[in-house]
Amino acid sequence: MRKLLVVLLFVLTPAAYAESPIVDATGVIQSIDYGENRSVISGATYSFAIDVKVQIGGSFGAMTMLSPGMKLEFTYLLHEDRLPEVTEVIQLPDSYPLEEY
Repeated sequence: MRKLLVVLLFVLTPAAYAESPIVDATGVIQSIDYGENRSVISGATYSFAIDVKVQIGGSFGAMTMLSPGMKLEFTYLLHEDRLPEVTEVIQLPDSYPLEEY
């Protein structure tokens, strides 16, 4: 029984979730759905983590303060089986030049 418990603890530890690659990006919010915690940023759809860190104008903010047209620097986790998950968002100035790909 102890071996089973040890195996279960190993499998269910947070380290098992740390396998998702972390990506930094910039983009413009095209649409946002607060109820679904989703947004389209520069043509790609992302979900937002429950504990997403948001910074607007240099101060802490909330996801509900984000709006279409805002330029962002953001970090997301790339998952194999679901939408990329945004974990951090920093609003960029409107004059900030974004790279186009």
